[in-house]
Amino acid sequence: MEFQYPWYLVCFILIPGLQLWHKKYGQFREGTITYSSEAFFSESLKNSGRYRIAFLRFIHLFILILIVIALARPRLVDQLQQTSVDVIDMVLVLDISSSMLADDFSPNRLEVVKQTARDFISGRRGDRVGLL
Repeated sequence: MEFQYPWYLVCFILIPGLQLWHKKYGQFREGTITYSSEAFFSESLKNSGRYRIAFLRFIHLFILILIVIALARPRLVDQLQQTSVDVIDMVLVLDISSSMLADDFSPNRLEVVKQTARDFISGRRGDRVGLL
């Protein structure tokens, strides 16, 4: 496996810094209601959000890692092969004037030329064909 843009992997260095910054500055919130004692709350209510917050942090970290990997564009390369192929560049010129619509045979001349051009182009593997 190789990466098309391996320099994006340097962003892995930034992820712990982002996590620390988020832990220090990203969650500073003041409580809306103050209580004189925690004895009013059960233990399950006090701990109810801890696992969810830890799970969400893990998901955010996992997403950041996947984004960095995606930016680096991983790809599988089995073996590089250098081949040489003879390529012919050609241009087909078609007459689409009103004389091509004459009904002297069925189908008209333009349809016959289009079908012949399709057959010709489909038989040219690897060649570049333009139409004018």
